[in-house]
Amino acid sequence: LDSSFYNTKAAFVEIDKVIRNEIKRLNATKHKSL
Repeated sequence: LDSSFYNTKAAFVEIDKVIRNEIKRLNATKHKSL
């Protein structure tokens, strides 16, 4: 496999981390407002 495959996979991992953190943050703010 060429390096672009790994770069794409790494990018998806980073995006996944960001999305998970964003969901956690949104859930935390939801709980605070209740």
